[in-house]
Amino acid sequence: MNRPDYLVIGAVTKDVVPQGYRPGGTVTYSSVTVQNLGLQAGVVTRADPTMDFSLLTDKGIWVASAPSAQTTTFENIYDG
Repeated sequence: MNRPDYLVIGAVTKDVVPQGYRPGGTVTYSSVTVQNLGLQAGVVTRADPTMDFSLLTDKGIWVASAPSAQTTTFENIYDG
């Protein structure tokens, strides 16, 4: 494995959406953006071992995740 062009270290979040959960947060969105621009992105994070990183890995983003008892979770509720 070569080194990534862009390495982001931080929390991948678990976002609550009507369909269930999906990865979110700055780590997710910035790495996807960089990968879509043609550079190799890598992510270093901590998350619950059951966290699904396929949104990232299916795009070729390298993910290194240390196990954590829980994953930061957000639910945005828009009223109006």
